[in-house]
Amino acid sequence: MESFEEHFKEIHRGDLSTLLKIYWENKPIYKSPYLWVSFIISIITFSFPFFIPISKNEAIELLGNTAISVFPSILGFSLGGYILIISLNSSKVLNEVTEPNLAKGEKYSFYQKMSSVFAFSLLLQALTIVCGMILIIISKIGKPIILNYWIAESLNSIALFFMSFIISYSTLLIGQIVLNIFNYGQVLHFLVRIDKLEEDENLKNKSDNANSIFENNLRKFY
Repeated sequence: MESFEEHFKEIHRGDLSTLLKIYWENKPIYKSPYLWVSFIISIITFSFPFFIPISKNEAIELLGNTAISVFPSILGFSLGGYILIISLNSSKVLNEVTEPNLAKGEKYSFYQKMSSVFAFSLLLQALTIVCGMILIIISKIGKPIILNYWIAESLNSIALFFMSFIISYSTLLIGQIVLNIFNYGQVLHFLVRIDKLEEDENLKNKSDNANSIFENNLRKFY
């Protein structure tokens, strides 16, 4: 049986697997509307070379250039929002949002789940930039290389679909980041107002209410 110390260490690891576990517990990725909208956009983008005068290789270069020119700014915006979230906290607020909802059998707190959403978005945006750079380099170096037509078409098709998907997904997650910042602002406002009401009317038991309200909001924005 897992001891409390082992359990405590497990839920506070800073590795990628822990990030994905926290992100998944909030809501499985396959239930995210951003994922499915990105698939639809990728399918539409994949069909462009069949209807407009542009080759798959040209479309890949366009997407790669877009990734390396636009996404550094997006990554900076997302990182700024993340830093804002984790820095502007008081111990009183942290006491409220870092308590897991044990009644529902959850291992991770609202704060951990919201942090994982930001971290996942940042990783995906960084991956978009890296993939864009790799595809641009490969397209430049690989032009003199002669491949079988069907092999070349297959590779170009995979690269086009993948690049379109990751750019779409990373872009759509900007909306999720904005909503999470707003949601956290609502959390702070809620806690401040409850404190004020407690002072005025001596109200009690605010923690469970805060957790349930804002965990439900986080699921909506995921």
